[in-house]
Amino acid sequence: GMPSDYVEKFSTGRLILDDDEELPFPKDVLGEELRASLKRYFAACETVAGRIAELLALALDLPRDFFATRTNTSNDSLRSHLYPGVAPEFLNDQGMGQHTDGTLITLLTQDGPGLQLQDRSGRWLDIDVRERDSFIVNIGDLMARWSNDEYVSTPHRVRLADRRRQSLVFFKLANDDTVIECFPKFAADRPAKYEPIRYEDYSLQKMNLLFGREDAQ
Repeated sequence: GMPSDYVEKFSTGRLILDDDEELPFPKDVLGEELRASLKRYFAACETVAGRIAELLALALDLPRDFFATRTNTSNDSLRSHLYPGVAPEFLNDQGMGQHTDGTLITLLTQDGPGLQLQDRSGRWLDIDVRERDSFIVNIGDLMARWSNDEYVSTPHRVRLADRRRQSLVFFKLANDDTVIECFPKFAADRPAKYEPIRYEDYSLQKMNLLFGREDAQ
């Protein structure tokens, strides 16, 4: 079988924006500070993702708020990934296996090397951003479906390095009732590769594939 990912994950979703929501944070100063920091960061990511989505809409000759109205209640998530530093003989081991994200876009910040992106010719490129205050923006499967693969999802993976790596990843999704269907301009001279699908159904399909339940009803 496939090797397992070697990563520690901590996930938070839109509920972090509501201070009255009961969430499993420690009831101490550290817990309160962590919750407040994650809330600020989550809200800031929503803003950045919203601006990028607006720019994409303009580039696609769509109304400026095209994505805004289809992603304003999406179950976006913010995930902290911690990869251990490993001994030299384990350097090429898998921190996280090759995949594309089932998102509109993904925003990623990191504090060290390990992330690799695959270009269109199939080569793996090492992505190490010197500044911590830089976002790596990946296009996800929703954008690929919407644009008939004019905008391609970015395949990526993480290799373990000789020092630990922390990344913060924000996944911008779509509203459950949003229909993901090919923009007319990308089906004018070639057939649409993907059937229209509600995001909720798409998300379920992706989950089933991920957990090996293709036959699950």
